[in-house]
Amino acid sequence: MSIDLKTEVSAVVAIRWDAFVLRHPKLARVIDQHLLVEHATSYLRLDPEYQRAISNARTAGAGTETIVKLIDKYVSIFLDKLV
Repeated sequence: MSIDLKTEVSAVVAIRWDAFVLRHPKLARVIDQHLLVEHATSYLRLDPEYQRAISNARTAGAGTETIVKLIDKYVSIFLDKLV
């Protein structure tokens, strides 16, 4: 199973963007989505909690869908921490 983290983070940001804009319109106006994806991807690569969750999921034989759900969860947490 090979998942490109940046691609998945980009997909999650795109899906969550409209809700983020509604909650934080001023912040959303000054954030570049591409830079946000880069930052979120770097953040996840360094986040021990995310790394532990991914490692546990892979050890348990989790499929792609589970891994993508974990990425979604941790990108959502990252977005919440922006404000």
